[in-house]
Amino acid sequence: MQKIRNRVLISLFLSVLCLPFAQATTSTAQEIQHLFEFISQSDCIFIRNHTEYPAKEARDHMQTKYDYAKRWVGSAEQFIERIAAKSSISGNRYQVRCQGQLLYSDNWLKQELERYRASQAIGQQTTAH
Repeated sequence: MQKIRNRVLISLFLSVLCLPFAQATTSTAQEIQHLFEFISQSDCIFIRNHTEYPAKEARDHMQTKYDYAKRWVGSAEQFIERIAAKSSISGNRYQVRCQGQLLYSDNWLKQELERYRASQAIGQQTTAH
């Protein structure tokens, strides 16, 4: 009985060690920081659970979620999917209203992430020459 209990405890301990804790790299942290800045500097209205919020409040909400869950975020894509796409309570997707267009926040942020990465790649090519 003691051997079985010890094996179970060792198995539990080892399984906890294998949990997918993500570690954001420097470039990932910079990308996520850029997305936070992009959100807060936008003139968009954020819709969360059918309630509208100004950009600053949306950014603060996402920062709070990120601060709590960042150990599970290892990339900017995971940030978008796990933090900025939908309510973790209701499951409702976040939306943004920008310049008269209604978009899902994850699509909007993925588009900005692509634009940001392209601008970074161009900047690196310029400094390499």
